[in-house]
Amino acid sequence: MSAAPRAAQRTGVIFVLIDYSCPRYAPRGVKYFTFIEIYPSMANMSKGRTFIEPLILYWVLFLPAWGPPSVAAAPAIFSLSQELGRIFAYNLPSLALIVYLLRSDPGGRLRPRTRDLGTVLIALPGLLVLGVLVTLLGSLLPFPVSVPAIEGPRGPAAFPVMILSCLSTGYLEETYFRLYLFTRFKEGGIRLMKAMTVSSLLFALCHIYEGPLGVLYAFLAGLLLFFIFSRRQSIHGIAWAHGGYNVFVYIMAILEIPF
Repeated sequence: MSAAPRAAQRTGVIFVLIDYSCPRYAPRGVKYFTFIEIYPSMANMSKGRTFIEPLILYWVLFLPAWGPPSVAAAPAIFSLSQELGRIFAYNLPSLALIVYLLRSDPGGRLRPRTRDLGTVLIALPGLLVLGVLVTLLGSLLPFPVSVPAIEGPRGPAAFPVMILSCLSTGYLEETYFRLYLFTRFKEGGIRLMKAMTVSSLLFALCHIYEGPLGVLYAFLAGLLLFFIFSRRQSIHGIAWAHGGYNVFVYIMAILEIPF
């Protein structure tokens, strides 16, 4: 490698190769080519896509969970009108924005596949086992840990809305925390373990309103789902599993079984 490209790596400057293979047009003393500095390197430009853009999205879309429960991802009391508003005024527009920012899908990770059903059979039991383990841990602690109460849907009209709400939330969170962050971190050259840890920490922080056990569960679930996505390379299976777990939690609330 010549000195110019090495300098470009150090200073973050891209050089354009000017081909002088025709001696007639080559400047005096230059046999074949030279380099001309023209604009900041794509390496510097990609830092914005790797770090700044994801943090802005996280700040706008998920940090409201630190605020009142009415702004957070899931209200304690199931309200039909509130859930419909959240689906169509928050979940779906936010999901559309993330998908638009990704634009291209070279790996076909947004295309449903038959093997997505297999992913559900792997991810959903894993999420349930983690839920049981975290619940048992909470019961073994020598001090009480607050867990937000959830009211299940009531009435036949509420159940389809509940399912749509759980699925749209699953798709939104999986698309950002798994597909989007996986893509951006990979573009930035961040290794899998570091990307998995950062994604899971961000996922856990936006569940802080659920208390310490909720944060712990979200972190462990984030690790599991990120790892599965890195292997399966499809968003649908883990989104269905995520939505299915949320439906299961609502069913436990209806049956008044702590989970």
